[in-house]
Amino acid sequence: MKIRCACGELIVDQTDFISYKARFIADQDWDDAVGDEDRLWSCSRHMWQCLACGRLYIDDHDGGLQCFVPESAEAPVNLLRSVHRDRWKRPMVGNWRTGADRGDLWWGFGVSDEGMEEFDRWDDLERRYFEVFKRLRGEDLLRSALLRRAGRTVHAWPQ
Repeated sequence: MKIRCACGELIVDQTDFISYKARFIADQDWDDAVGDEDRLWSCSRHMWQCLACGRLYIDDHDGGLQCFVPESAEAPVNLLRSVHRDRWKRPMVGNWRTGADRGDLWWGFGVSDEGMEEFDRWDDLERRYFEVFKRLRGEDLLRSALLRRAGRTVHAWPQ
């Protein structure tokens, strides 16, 4: 999904763990949703924040999108990020595509310690993957890690 903000910026929602996206549950639905995963999903709606101007875009009840504009230009952006801020546990994925002889490594979108790197050599990708894995795990910032080569799992954490 892509939302063109009124300020001209593009808000892109094409992956998980985005710091400018959130799900919310109306207070009237809270008790029904907590503890029941199916109801949790059916009771929640999405919202996104433009990181350029701070506007909030919220799914309405009819499948439309409503926009809310901050009162001032100094309004904080990144309101929807984790309550843990930069200490949230992020996933990490490394993927090597044989045939294209290309690979990429990503971790932690939308935070100060984010990463997206591309590689022309498998050895460089593998070395960097374990380097970042060791650092994030040592700092207790890792939720999961996966390294694949040509569709085959080379490393997965947790097991």
